[in-house]
Amino acid sequence: MLNTTQLKEYAQLTQATYAYFNSSHYRNSQALLDQIVKPGGSEQRGANFTAQEADLFTARYELLHQSADTPDDAGFSASLFRDKENGRLIVSF
Repeated sequence: MLNTTQLKEYAQLTQATYAYFNSSHYRNSQALLDQIVKPGGSEQRGANFTAQEADLFTARYELLHQSADTPDDAGFSASLFRDKENGRLIVSF
């Protein structure tokens, strides 16, 4: 069973997936941080993290790849993150 901390971590991974990333964000903590603090919406395409949330997130996770919104604009995106603490790979939809 998941505990509260694990649920929060998975929720943040899912929230981060809503941001738009490109290859310059992969394995680049500062670029990832800059993107996830941007507001969401069609122009900014960020994830609405606070600065503190973004700092903690990028200290723990790195973005390995993202499959951004599909061409039909269905809104589907998925991201692959690596947990820097234990090397675990996490796919987030």
